[in-house]
Amino acid sequence: MITMHDPASIAGEKLAFMAKLWTVHRKSAKAYAEKFGCEWVPDRRPWEVPCDIAMPTAMENELDGAHSGI
Repeated sequence: MITMHDPASIAGEKLAFMAKLWTVHRKSAKAYAEKFGCEWVPDRRPWEVPCDIAMPTAMENELDGAHSGI
């Protein structure tokens, strides 16, 4: 599992880049981290990083209600 964290938020140009990265180019968020200079952490689960939104990119049900704090 890999985690990418952008403390400056993912909005506007960044959100458009991420959407195109996943839907058109089928690439991981690592390209986003490299382009925008944010944290890319291999072997870490996304819910270990405090955030407003967690976006799992796989279909393994890796994020559930218990992890989201609901």
